[in-house]
Amino acid sequence: MMKLSLKHIGLSMFAMTLLSTGGFAQKYEIHPPVGRTVPTKWADRLAMKSVSIVGVKTAVFADETTQIEGEFEYLPHFEFRGTDPKTRAFVWGINASRNVFLPRSKVIPFFTFGLGGVTARMQSPSSFTTEIGDRTITIDNNDTFLALSYGAGVKVLRVFGPVGLRANISGRTMPNFFGRGNSWAEITGGMVFAFGTK
Repeated sequence: MMKLSLKHIGLSMFAMTLLSTGGFAQKYEIHPPVGRTVPTKWADRLAMKSVSIVGVKTAVFADETTQIEGEFEYLPHFEFRGTDPKTRAFVWGINASRNVFLPRSKVIPFFTFGLGGVTARMQSPSSFTTEIGDRTITIDNNDTFLALSYGAGVKVLRVFGPVGLRANISGRTMPNFFGRGNSWAEITGGMVFAFGTK
């Protein structure tokens, strides 16, 4: 028989709070996105692998239309097509999001711009080297690359209590990935939880 711990009770209370309908008014949002990356070619030769992406975005309203959003996402492959060094990546950053509230509509378009990074994770070996034309690329464990994010999407809040839906199309660019820019698109979507009072 499973014993209930404080952790189980706390998680249950958090879930009940999210699913309750009283007193919610989109001050804060939590969005666990799932989706896929669509890379472009790097150095006109190779592209990163197209992979699934999962993560979490949390946001707070700074004023009536602007949100500050933190994001943390996981890429199960951070490597060029045709290679398999088992390199993973964590994507993280801070975004500013501008919401466009339409009269008499629950649909809220938005656009975002942000700054963050992409951190490579490797276990064994702790680095990966490959030759691409006249270039030698070595990625070490915990290598972090500056990344810019930008995009747009739509969301519908409070479809069922605090639970709504959100879809995003965004881009991410590492401006200095071994001397060249490297970009990919991200197509993600999922539920969005709105709660708190403004």
